[in-house]
Amino acid sequence: MLSNNYSQIDKSLYASIINNEIQAKYSLYSERASLTGDNAYEAFKYALKSDDSCFYITSKEVVDREKDEHIKKHLAILGSAQHKELFLNAKSLFCSFGFPGIIFPGLKDIHISALKYKLYLMWHGVSAGDKDSYEIASYNGNRNDGIFACSTYEERNFKLLGHDTIYLGGYPRMDKWCNDAPLDVNAAVIFFTWRRSLYGATLAEFLSSDYVTTIVELVKAIAKSRPKLELYYFIHNSIPAQHVECLAAILRAHSSNIRFVNNNDTSTFNHIFNTSQYLITDYSSVGYDFAYYKKRAPIFFMPQKFIKGHYVPTSLFEKIIPGPKCLDIKSVIKSLRPEQYKNHKSSTKAFFRFMDSENCKRAFDVTHPESESAS
Repeated sequence: MLSNNYSQIDKSLYASIINNEIQAKYSLYSERASLTGDNAYEAFKYALKSDDSCFYITSKEVVDREKDEHIKKHLAILGSAQHKELFLNAKSLFCSFGFPGIIFPGLKDIHISALKYKLYLMWHGVSAGDKDSYEIASYNGNRNDGIFACSTYEERNFKLLGHDTIYLGGYPRMDKWCNDAPLDVNAAVIFFTWRRSLYGATLAEFLSSDYVTTIVELVKAIAKSRPKLELYYFIHNSIPAQHVECLAAILRAHSSNIRFVNNNDTSTFNHIFNTSQYLITDYSSVGYDFAYYKKRAPIFFMPQKFIKGHYVPTSLFEKIIPGPKCLDIKSVIKSLRPEQYKNHKSSTKAFFRFMDSENCKRAFDVTHPESESAS
């Protein structure tokens, strides 16, 4: 008998779940908020080509801006009646950020435990054990039916974290970087991750932080030493809008060649990321995406005062990164050379299990064995 901690509505829904004789039939995918560029979304688009039972759980903003009618019909708004119906009849869930982006809000533990879906994790970023970000990889309490990995380093790390079903087939999101689009030697992406120490920071605290001070000094130095270099500053979606506006105004005052790109603008983001010769990041996993397949090397800008307040790199970090680690701005400027990738070809090749455009297919074959056997 259920306790009085559950309402009558909760109990009725629980009863309907356990008495439901209709076979679960939907495959649901999700990332976070308005994002449509990570593993789950790419896997969703690929699966939808041959499986109409696929749906992507997202925001109204994403649904409204989608132009492809077939895809649009398979987008469901988080928290909607459609989402509830899909979730209660889901046979499989594919998450890039864990439960928050895919679970129907308001469901209780009794409902979740009664459902019979399979949960597959396609993590955002890279979880190789190169940073103390283990909490990301152990999210969901290890309750899953499979976790995808792109590297043997990740495979080992996931095993240490208690995952026992690991598919080393590559990340679906990386298929879109596997092409021969010409690289613009006068284009550089600047993309730094956020800092946990700045969550909740006031605007004044943000602007006076080492994080902002270091970024401003970097942009000033690049503008002076490489005036023809076009800079594309990719905005991390965790930074409050007011903070972004002020930072953008400051950086524009020091560089006439800087543009700001929101990663919610997927098409612009992908095009610039796909065609820029350079990337300057910190310890973000975005560096691995940048190095995938193409002849270019990300620059890891990591002065101590700049990287403090978030993840702490482990000894493995320097062994596996596919680009130079720079501790000062002068080193960054020196590393802005097209041939820099040649110094890191071996580490890049050793890191990735695959470097092709078949990651979506391999993920689909794992989760849809009936389709593979039919072909």
